[in-house]
Amino acid sequence: MSESKKQNKFLNWIKSSKSDFLLFALLLLLVNLVAARAFLRLDLTKQRSYSLSAASKEVVKTIEEPLSVKVFFTKNLPAPYDSVEQYVKDILIEYKNAASKNFSYEIYNMDKKENQELAYDLGLYQSQVQLFKDNQATAEKVYMGLVITYADQIETINPISSTSGLEYTITSTISSIINNTNILTGLKENLKLTLYKSSSLNDYGISGYNEVEDYVKEAVDAVNKKFHNKIEYAVKDPSSDEARKLNEEYGLSVLSYQDENGQTGYATLDLLLQLGEKFRVVPVSISETIFRTWMVTGIDNLEEDLENYIKQLVSKTSTIAYIANHGERDKDDTRNMSAVNFAGLLKDSYTLEEVDLLSKDIPSYVQSVIINGPRTQFSQEELYKIDQFLMKGGNLILFLDPFDEVENSNQYQMAAPSFVPVSTGLEAMLEKYGLKLNQEYVYDSNCYHEVNQQYGNLKFYYAPAVQDKQLAKHPVTDNLGFVLFVQSASIDTSGVDQNMVNVTNLVSSSKKSWTQKDGIYLSPLMISEPDTYTGPYQLAVLLEGKFNSAFAQAPEKTAAEPESDSVESEGAAESRMSLNTHLSSSRQSGKIFLAGTSYITTQQLLSENSKEPVAYLLRNVVDYMNGNGDLCTMRTKGLSLNSLSVQKGPLVNFIKYFNEIGLALLVVLAGLIVFLKKKAHRNAIRMKYDPEDSREEKNNSKEN
Repeated sequence: MSESKKQNKFLNWIKSSKSDFLLFALLLLLVNLVAARAFLRLDLTKQRSYSLSAASKEVVKTIEEPLSVKVFFTKNLPAPYDSVEQYVKDILIEYKNAASKNFSYEIYNMDKKENQELAYDLGLYQSQVQLFKDNQATAEKVYMGLVITYADQIETINPISSTSGLEYTITSTISSIINNTNILTGLKENLKLTLYKSSSLNDYGISGYNEVEDYVKEAVDAVNKKFHNKIEYAVKDPSSDEARKLNEEYGLSVLSYQDENGQTGYATLDLLLQLGEKFRVVPVSISETIFRTWMVTGIDNLEEDLENYIKQLVSKTSTIAYIANHGERDKDDTRNMSAVNFAGLLKDSYTLEEVDLLSKDIPSYVQSVIINGPRTQFSQEELYKIDQFLMKGGNLILFLDPFDEVENSNQYQMAAPSFVPVSTGLEAMLEKYGLKLNQEYVYDSNCYHEVNQQYGNLKFYYAPAVQDKQLAKHPVTDNLGFVLFVQSASIDTSGVDQNMVNVTNLVSSSKKSWTQKDGIYLSPLMISEPDTYTGPYQLAVLLEGKFNSAFAQAPEKTAAEPESDSVESEGAAESRMSLNTHLSSSRQSGKIFLAGTSYITTQQLLSENSKEPVAYLLRNVVDYMNGNGDLCTMRTKGLSLNSLSVQKGPLVNFIKYFNEIGLALLVVLAGLIVFLKKKAHRNAIRMKYDPEDSREEKNNSKEN
């Protein structure tokens, strides 16, 4: 047979139907080979549950040293653990695709003894799970974890029994382990540290003024060694006008003085740390002594202070000031109405440092202050410290109650508790910012309820069950289906200057809500719904922007001598100086979060494991206020927290039975419609081309 005939025979075979099956099998083989080497997944979920978040991509993209993820999973785990293992493998592929060349992962076969020994050496142990085999429940020990190694650090995530929040856990662990090695890893630009030192103060006999440059340079050199020379240091001598502008723009302390000609001038001594648009003022400054002389302060522990400020500006972990000694919720006590579980919710990323404002200033290295359920009055000096912290760009996280619930002290009477209005002074200060906390409870028809054998369905109107429609489209509340609030006041934001401050109403009651100011009862049997509703009401709000100070000047206890009463400095009797540190407005944007209740931070709503919807809300609030907003949606991604807004009545039964049998009936109906349409289509073709053909009729008669 000639070569041309062979080719023609092959081509004819290819064109014929005989080759269809073989060609189809070959196509499947090629598709599988390509798919095995090219990872592609289409995520159609509303929450993007199976896609890597932008924050995760950014973290692994900036890894500067080799980071390895070692996966230890026992083979052939039953449901639901098998889906967890597959999710881990899939998400690590996405991490790898988004990461730099320094990211790698490896999956170990746990049937091998050497891999079991490796897991033990790395600190990963087996977990006990309940398995069902041969219709019997058995407890077995299996491997379900991973180990992340970076430089000389090792972190384990074990056990991994659910996919919920797993991406957040992996990303936050990677971020933490990198920051522990070098918090400046991955920065796109260097930190800038500038010492502003006015030469006009050289001759005023200020103690330590001439040596301050040497002290700062020594501290900067020591810190730069730890951070791979990523700090750019400079010294500048600002003019009188520049000193005033630095005060207005950054809040640097400014001194006014009169020179020998009687002219008023302005000077400064401060250390400014900058990263892009963010900045912190490191407290190296001039202060007055008790002997009415002047000296440089803030240089004794400057190296440690610089590290703290850098961590505050850059790191994902930080210290939060927790205000104490005003009857606040105790963060350490295990009583029912304490905030111990709230503190536990934050401990993986934040340190809560108790601060008594009467004896201590708010630490300059913290970004946020938490005031949780105070009961007693703040002094003007304490309020001023809080106000000036906000003016410097700090953030306030406030959980304030309208009433203090006082139990009946008479043990022989079963009287209801009384509700005493709370007045701490914070309310008046907040009103200066445009926020008003109303002294009333918000009751809601859409609330928590439970079935009681004696009384039937009991509705706890003082505990609104806030549905997703009453939650803002915001990173703090994203993906949450509902949140339970308890004994909350309403909040009025109508006084906020929205040209300077952005207002977000995070949590609201439903339209079927109302308020109660007098004759308050918390027993479901003592509360009835009104004829008309007055809702919705704001229960939690977020303010972001620049604020005007609630104080025209510093209170007497914290104020320096006024300019009209200038003090003579040592060695310059003919000249006078005064120090002004009061900030009349914000120097950089700050945030205020206000919730009309502190009960959401107690064990009444938060369990020890803190998996309730309100726990996610609280953690998101703290993250967002500390500059970690990119973690919020990552944490709540994949959660199944959506609930029906209608919980009883015919509509609920309809939805229930429709899901059980309605969908199946729709599929059957769709199949029947397709069958009838195909049959009609065949009949139409027969009638058009061969109406005399009686085979259809014969077939029908045979069937009959």
